[in-house]
Amino acid sequence: MFLRFIQTAAVGSVVLITGSAVFPVIKRTIRPTTRKVSHEMKFLLVRSGERMQDMVDEVKFERMKRAMANMDTIECEVYED
Repeated sequence: MFLRFIQTAAVGSVVLITGSAVFPVIKRTIRPTTRKVSHEMKFLLVRSGERMQDMVDEVKFERMKRAMANMDTIECEVYED
């Protein structure tokens, strides 16, 4: 029982020491990667929003063109003085 406790304590301390030594390296490696991914995701979201807005504008324009084509014209006379 006591031997198992010593083994567990030894493994735990090795993991703790190794983790504290490796953590700064992992942090320095992952931080630029996460910044780059974050920047690319923002670009993707902005670009997707622009494309969606372009599609909405095209649909509105086509509807307006169809409405103008179907609009009846009013005949009128212009009198000049």
